[in-house]
Amino acid sequence: MNLGDGFSVTSDYNLDSFNDGDTYTTTGYDDELDIPDFLDELDSGGGAAAVFAFVFAFLGIFLGTILVLYIYNGIVTMKIFGKANHKNPWAGWVPYYNIYVLSEVSGYPGYMGLISAFAPMVPFVGAIASLVIRILILHKLSLSFGHDAGFTVGLVLLNPIFMGILAFGKSEYVGPGGDSKVKPEWAN
Repeated sequence: MNLGDGFSVTSDYNLDSFNDGDTYTTTGYDDELDIPDFLDELDSGGGAAAVFAFVFAFLGIFLGTILVLYIYNGIVTMKIFGKANHKNPWAGWVPYYNIYVLSEVSGYPGYMGLISAFAPMVPFVGAIASLVIRILILHKLSLSFGHDAGFTVGLVLLNPIFMGILAFGKSEYVGPGGDSKVKPEWAN
């Protein structure tokens, strides 16, 4: 077969594997090309369709899980803000603003929550600082609802469950940081 520019393809196949003593030699060009079976399946759409189906199923499950967690978090934080008589309980649905308000409800200034949200942008040190600030906020949140350090451990390790207990349980908001004599910032 002539490929142009002075290139040509020839092939010699020696098929001694039949063990019959005959040698079969082919020289020249075959009209039919041998395409591996998996390429035939991809061309027909079978393999590609299976890959796309897997990717879209995984993506659907992932996005569905994210949506369920977002809805749960929104309901729980809205309920907690309502128990604390915050002026904006709807803030539970707004990313970053809900952390700001949670920090206020706990008794810290709102910017502490924002620092904990954005600190991980600083490699290593920021992640540690964020973790420490979040634990402090969760501890004061626990105290704000009349619980002790054991409940704080639950908030840190099993946050969705213990936040649900705060939201839907019998816990009542005492005051920022557990001090009923302190007037919250948002109550001005």
